[in-house]
Amino acid sequence: EIIVPQGAVLVYYVTLIRGEDVQFYDYTDWFDIDPLTGRIEWDTAQAEPGNYSIPIQAIDKFNQSDLKILEVVVI
Repeated sequence: EIIVPQGAVLVYYVTLIRGEDVQFYDYTDWFDIDPLTGRIEWDTAQAEPGNYSIPIQAIDKFNQSDLKILEVVVI
């Protein structure tokens, strides 16, 4: 869980335990994830305070994938 004040810019890097030539995907309109680095930058100025559960997917060159939920709390 990541806690961020409303109006702050959240910068976060999705980390991996293993994988080769991984591409990252987000399933939200709030921000875009860099598909190669996993870097997220979200300006929360327009976000309402509350809990956000954001699916993030990583797919490697062997087409193996993992989907996790990034939990963000805007206060």
